[in-house]
Amino acid sequence: MKRPRASGQPLTGSTVCDLMGSTQKEVRVETYQPEAWVYNPFNVERVLSQLPRELFDPPSCMALGETLRLHGGKTLGLRVCERVAESSPHLHIPPWTTLPAGFHLSTDSIEKFQDWIKGRNGPFKVRSSSRTEDWLSGVSGALQSRTVYDPQRVLNHAQEVSQLRDPVVVQKFVDGIGLVVDIAYSQIMRQPIVRISTGRELKLSSGNRFFSSSTWDHEGRHEVLDPLNGEPLLERCTGELFDGSCLGFPLSDLACELWQRIQDLGITFGVQLELVIHPDTPQEWSLVQIRPSPNRVRADGLTFSRTDSAIVTTPAVSRSFCLQAEAKTTTEDDIKWLFLAAIGGVDEAISRFNRTYAAPQILVWSEPMQADFNIHLLDIAFRTGARIQVTEGVITISTSHATIRNIAPSDQASLMSIAGIIAVPKKVHMNLLKLLHQEPRTLLAQSDGLVGQLAFP
Repeated sequence: MKRPRASGQPLTGSTVCDLMGSTQKEVRVETYQPEAWVYNPFNVERVLSQLPRELFDPPSCMALGETLRLHGGKTLGLRVCERVAESSPHLHIPPWTTLPAGFHLSTDSIEKFQDWIKGRNGPFKVRSSSRTEDWLSGVSGALQSRTVYDPQRVLNHAQEVSQLRDPVVVQKFVDGIGLVVDIAYSQIMRQPIVRISTGRELKLSSGNRFFSSSTWDHEGRHEVLDPLNGEPLLERCTGELFDGSCLGFPLSDLACELWQRIQDLGITFGVQLELVIHPDTPQEWSLVQIRPSPNRVRADGLTFSRTDSAIVTTPAVSRSFCLQAEAKTTTEDDIKWLFLAAIGGVDEAISRFNRTYAAPQILVWSEPMQADFNIHLLDIAFRTGARIQVTEGVITISTSHATIRNIAPSDQASLMSIAGIIAVPKKVHMNLLKLLHQEPRTLLAQSDGLVGQLAFP
């Protein structure tokens, strides 16, 4: 069944894709795999040889390697963005420039930058652009990024972000909701998908508006769409604090157009794009970054069971995992023990309750968890044996930049790099608790990094 066309949207996703149907290329199973792009920070030319010839003219790996050395991975990404946005009625790239490695020692580089920023009003986005970022390494969002409002202060902030070592990208800041779009082959769905996660809008009674990005805010809208027709493949997933501010976004149109542009450019590996869309102008899409599929959406060599009896299939996963084991729920005493261990340490919890806590390999939280202090409880549960944790409502999603909002990276490193977290809707959660309260049961929990499933084998 087709979605009704929203007011102000001249074409539905299916119409866009139908019009493009005559030029669609055949999709082979082996294409768009997240792992297809091979990272290697020690062999730049070999890595860049994976870029299709359609992207750059001339397609010189040596020239692209020089771009990485002087201007870093974010610069290469923005140049690819410019190709993606060519001839699009919706996509555009906010004005940007780079400060090369060692710019603080180059009068010429500083003068060129001052000429660029002269007459431009803030704010600006100042991003690190190290040599390995995005294209040579699968770790995304690990380095600095900040918004600077005073044009006179941008250069000072750029020096801090670069740590007097790395190149820096400076781009005109675009107000709006931040989206992360993954275009990749899902082993669990057994087809290429477009997974879109959005941030949110906060409206105050004063009339002020604030926007978030799904690179750090998990409470937005998460959808998995068919790239060929823009139709939803899974039920929409949202965070507990979702407010509906992005429901007017033409995500089907966006999915189809990005898919078509990626195909036109000859890209056959999985990619992740970042965009900004303002709710007042949903047909204007600011493309600010593209990279090969990062580590958090890769399957890491896992193989997955095919099941027709999944109790849930969802994009709300923290990373890839695959485990079939006995699942148990938390009791009230378990949560008290974990809470004390989180605030006072495991030894204090053992002393106070006169017992240890050994988490099951698959732990189903009996209470809704929030991505504030509760994340420390998940961390303690992981450290005491829980390899997979099932929560009601989204507490993190693999579009996030290797961190969970409001939690220091050092406090969540093991949780985010090893543990698996999958969120389920309230109704599924209630049914799961009811079954597990009767007796522990074996549960299959699997995720390819893009979507995850729970099933009773």
